[in-house]
Amino acid sequence: MIDKGKEVDIYWFSGTGNTLLIAQTLEIFLTTSGFKVNLKAMEKSDASRIDLSRTLGLAFPVAEQGTFPLVWDFIKRLPSPGKLGIRDMEVFMVDTKMIYSGGVKGPMNGISSTRAEPWTRCRLCERNCPTQSWRFDREQNMMLWTKDECIYCLRCFSYCPVQAISYGKKGYTQNKGVSSGVMGKRIL
Repeated sequence: MIDKGKEVDIYWFSGTGNTLLIAQTLEIFLTTSGFKVNLKAMEKSDASRIDLSRTLGLAFPVAEQGTFPLVWDFIKRLPSPGKLGIRDMEVFMVDTKMIYSGGVKGPMNGISSTRAEPWTRCRLCERNCPTQSWRFDREQNMMLWTKDECIYCLRCFSYCPVQAISYGKKGYTQNKGVSSGVMGKRIL
């Protein structure tokens, strides 16, 4: 049971938006049940500074039989309640997965911007990327992707309005749990 006297902070990470949709649904459910709920993007939060007097919720996608490095880093940076003299801390976790975890075997094929057009130059990929793997190159007048920083969350692929980004060699279909406007507002 979650203590109604405590605020609930739900830290979320979402690539395609499905986890954000679940976190928002959970926020609505808890709020209508009398809780004060705060949704916070993991990528914009300092885990070492969370308020341990509040109930802690973690929401993230399962990927490759685990989760993304960004999520593991967040969890590793969480302060230890025992070291701070807190005996009982309320924590819950929600994970999401498309069909089943572990669907990708071997190294990922990668993301690429194979189409020169129809780029809109909206730069959603750049704004929504949790690792800043996309940047606009003014000289080439196009978006450039940095493979080394990418965690393959598929946010860029899922939210590209003109499908200018491809993923791997298979013909994947865009999947997004929330609109790009909702995703953008939540990660700012």
